[in-house]
Amino acid sequence: MERRRRDAEEHRLGTLAQIEALHPESVSPSSPQETGRLMREGAELILRPRLANDLVGRRRATVHVLVRVGRVDERFVYAPILIKNNEIHEMATTRRILEGSLANLKPSDATYTDGVGPRSTLTVTRNGIILAHATRVLGALGHDDPSARAAMIDRNRRVWWFDLASTNYPRFNLATYEQHYGQRLAVVKTHDEWMRTKDDFPTCRTGTANVRNVPIHCIARPNSKRPTTSRWPDSPVWTSRSCCTSRALILAPSWPDLIHFAPAKPVIKSPTPRWATNAKISSDEPLKSWMT
Repeated sequence: MERRRRDAEEHRLGTLAQIEALHPESVSPSSPQETGRLMREGAELILRPRLANDLVGRRRATVHVLVRVGRVDERFVYAPILIKNNEIHEMATTRRILEGSLANLKPSDATYTDGVGPRSTLTVTRNGIILAHATRVLGALGHDDPSARAAMIDRNRRVWWFDLASTNYPRFNLATYEQHYGQRLAVVKTHDEWMRTKDDFPTCRTGTANVRNVPIHCIARPNSKRPTTSRWPDSPVWTSRSCCTSRALILAPSWPDLIHFAPAKPVIKSPTPRWATNAKISSDEPLKSWMT
């Protein structure tokens, strides 16, 4: 795992260095404030951007490149790009993807490559969800592309463009993202509400693998005879495991960052079930990035 992270970082840095050499006009901001200023001024290519948080949507995003793709009214709009050390496309005779290059990063300079489509892997799906997430953050900042164009640069440094506003990519387009985002935002909000109360930490505990029709309960107090009913929403996210915790769902590695706003709540030291070990995260910390 450590080797994979190191290889991914080396690929990312090498690709950024090559883009910088090909585009001497590119800029690298040092703060979210500088990134915002550069977007307002219409910088053509921004490397290693630091985006401000979307406080209303409770989102934060990290991408590797922002490229200016046009202008709407008086504001410049940008498309996010991810650099990934993995394969993005696979053979698909009836499909095609818009392919660009490092020398010509704008989607207007790209051409269609026939006979290929995005791979149906969790890695590519996660990449697409991250790009949709970043598109919404750019929208909150006033610089999103109306066509929601976004790109992935693969391990061979080929640039693949996707129109996330269309229905062509149902596994990671904006419609799919909004559905999952709404579910996870509800979990985060309810988690923050729990942090303000003195209730037990809500979980579900059942012996059946199908939890869709099973009521969600809190873990019983040591001296209580039965658990009390939880206030967690009845959502399909609860069907992913027979026994699950809210933190494990919130911190799923396939999902970008959502932001906690609630104050810290003291953690009561008690034996932790083995199935809840993924939830051992301090509740007063923001969600960590799983985008490596």
